[in-house]
Amino acid sequence: MLFRSRRRLVVFALAFLAILLPGQVWNLSRPAEYRATARIQVTPGDITMPRSSTPLPTGAVAPPQEPQSGALLAQVQILTSRPLLEKVATALAAAGRPLGVRDDAAALQLQAMIQVTAAPGTDVLELQAIGNPPETLAAALNSLVEIYRNQLESSHGNLATDRLAQARDEVGRLEKAV
Repeated sequence: MLFRSRRRLVVFALAFLAILLPGQVWNLSRPAEYRATARIQVTPGDITMPRSSTPLPTGAVAPPQEPQSGALLAQVQILTSRPLLEKVATALAAAGRPLGVRDDAAALQLQAMIQVTAAPGTDVLELQAIGNPPETLAAALNSLVEIYRNQLESSHGNLATDRLAQARDEVGRLEKAV
C-alpha cells in the first residue's frame, strides 16, 4: 500500500513538473505588456458643431440635436483620428520621448497603441494605451488629452464668435425692421 502511494506521488510530481516547467518558461519569456489608462468626461451638449451662418426663417424649427451616444462616438473618432495623433507624436518628440519610428509611421503606431471606448450610460471616455516603453504610454495619453482639450477650446471659441456674429446680424436686422 505504501509503495503504491509513493509511486502515485512520484508519477504526479513528474507529470506536474513536465507541464509546469515549459509553461513557466513560455510565460516568463514573453515581453512585458504595459498599460496606461485615463478617463475624461465629455459633455456632448457642449460639443455642437457650428451650423451654417444663415439664420433660421421665422417659425422654422431647428433640426434635432444628435443623440448623446452619437455625439460621444463622434468624440471617440476625433480622439483616434490621424491628425490628432500626428500632433501627439510631434509633442512626444518635442518632449524627448520619440516613438522610435519614422514621423509618418508614428501616428499609425499611436493608433495601434491607443484605444478609446465610451463607458456605457455615461459621458465618460476611457483612453487606454498598451505597449512599450511604459513612460511613453502615460506621456502619450497626457499629450492626447491636452491636445484634445486645446482643440475643443479653439472650436468653442470659434463657435462662440460665430454665434455672436449671428446674434449681431439678427439685432441689426431687427433694428432695421423696427
